[in-house]
Amino acid sequence: MNPSCCNCKFWENHEPAPVGECRRHAPVLLWNHLEDLVDSAWPVIDESDWCGEFQVKGSKLAAAQPVLVPITDGLQTGFRQNMP
Repeated sequence: MNPSCCNCKFWENHEPAPVGECRRHAPVLLWNHLEDLVDSAWPVIDESDWCGEFQVKGSKLAAAQPVLVPITDGLQTGFRQNMP
């Protein structure tokens, strides 16, 4: 399978056009400086575009796993958890 946007679970198609919206992240804020209006929209992309976050349609999101990071500030020793 080609890892392009049209095959991704986050793709929202705008039929019949070959463009759609990426729903992987929250909509972006848009400011119309001519009318001094703020709006939001999902990024509009071509169906053949791709990115590094491709997931096959129908797949489940993996839960974020905590990462243990060594504490090296000189005052404390041990590990702390960081969420990716």
